[in-house]
Amino acid sequence: MGHIAVSAGPNMWIWTGHENEELYLDLRHIWRYHSELEQWTRLKPRVNYSYMQAYGLSGSTAVVINDVLYVICGYSSFGNVSVIFGLNLSTLEWIRLDTSIHEKPSPRDKLTSWVYNDRIYIFGGFGLPLVGHLNTTGEYVEDESTTLQALPRGWNNQLCVFDPSLKRWSNPSHKGTPPCPRAAHASAKIGNEVFIFGGRHKTLRMSDLHCFHLDRDTWSGSLITSGPMPAGRSWHSFTAISDNRIFLYGGFTQDEVPLSDAWVVDVQMLEWSQLDVPGDSPRLWHTACYMANVGEVLIFGGCSSNILDHEKEDVLSNEILKFKVGIPSLERLCLSCVFSNRDILQTEWHTLPHHLREKLDCRLKVSESVQVDWSSESSGESDEDDADVDLVALPWPFL
Repeated sequence: MGHIAVSAGPNMWIWTGHENEELYLDLRHIWRYHSELEQWTRLKPRVNYSYMQAYGLSGSTAVVINDVLYVICGYSSFGNVSVIFGLNLSTLEWIRLDTSIHEKPSPRDKLTSWVYNDRIYIFGGFGLPLVGHLNTTGEYVEDESTTLQALPRGWNNQLCVFDPSLKRWSNPSHKGTPPCPRAAHASAKIGNEVFIFGGRHKTLRMSDLHCFHLDRDTWSGSLITSGPMPAGRSWHSFTAISDNRIFLYGGFTQDEVPLSDAWVVDVQMLEWSQLDVPGDSPRLWHTACYMANVGEVLIFGGCSSNILDHEKEDVLSNEILKFKVGIPSLERLCLSCVFSNRDILQTEWHTLPHHLREKLDCRLKVSESVQVDWSSESSGESDEDDADVDLVALPWPFL
């Protein structure tokens, strides 16, 4: 459970996660979704697979800097880890960025991250105590249900920074009142500010909103907002869609109910508005990416059932929910019109510029492709190190 998703240009990239509590998904492959062509492609990065196959990961966090995907921390078959990997999205080559155990954050999952001045910030999460790791600032609260375990775990509110150019972690001091320790929260960055919403602290799923001013290293404390407020939740998504608006979707309530509601918060006015969403598509522990090129938020994967009800099988999804929150480009609108009327216009496609004709031809190929089940049991593929590409309609469900 707990895949990662990031956007880079017209593409949404999907990696990691596990299908259930025991089966981790194959880390040798990464999925790419082209938002304009509505095309899924499965890629095999070039890597020494030994350590990545050993881990398996869920609950990681990820960002993109200069066309490099960074995946940080998570939970594996060995427990919480504090690894950091880099994938060059152009060459599809993985890099492991090792640091000593005392120079990095404590192992954790269900954390959040963002990028500022080409440095990676992580906040919070659930995992091992901070002692013995970076521990200049931050608070740790132990989960009492793990106290008698060999490795007790708990929530933290630590802010750590990774500099890819130096391959070095730091745990800088900050001003103001930070959010209390939490996990399964969500963050969204707008300009020089990062907004944190919700998450779980002990037995409470919260609905508080905080701001961290990156240019001043200062926390706002809990912000007072107007209008109706979303219910407290964890495992939700929180996605910036403009220079003053953030889109909230789904999550898991205090009463352990999966949510399908959508909200927008205006961070300048500090005002919440609930959106009228047709249908009922609850999601928790899903991912969301804003694709500016098509003006859409893409919600992918996750669970639509009570994830804590261990007497029932989790109901997973591999569907994309699309929310139009912006205006698509004129080129996209025109291409969509031409493609929709292809029975009439296809004979004239050859008169279009090459790059437009190529997009239409690829869209046509995708629309005619056959859906393939790429589960590890049925793919029947080899473990060769060469990168390969598979054109499919949908990936295997991720949570």
